[in-house]
Amino acid sequence: SIPPCRCGEYVDCIDDSCRQAYCEVCPEGGYCDCEVACASLPGLANVKSCPPGHYCPRGAGWPVACSEGTFSPDRDAKKSASCKPCPFAMSSGQGAASCTLTQLSIIIIACSSAGCLCLSGGCFMV
Repeated sequence: SIPPCRCGEYVDCIDDSCRQAYCEVCPEGGYCDCEVACASLPGLANVKSCPPGHYCPRGAGWPVACSEGTFSPDRDAKKSASCKPCPFAMSSGQGAASCTLTQLSIIIIACSSAGCLCLSGGCFMV
């Protein structure tokens, strides 16, 4: 019989006929939400892939979002170290797969190629 598992686990079988099953801890790089934990069909194939902008440690019941100012473009990230800091003049929100230019960096790029003067009220062509 198939046992009920907790979030962060999935059902696996002892033999091919699956007459006996047990709860296995979800592996790194994937997550096992409550839907996976209660799946009627057992197996590792039920483990969900960790999305970009997140990481999934062993036993994850849901993906953990990268913090603001960091990003992770990769699927199936396993550790918080997968969330890299955004480069200079770029930023990101929580759970970002990439960083974007900040408004200040766009002004600096535009002004450096066009020649302008930036004051507290804005930038002006010179």
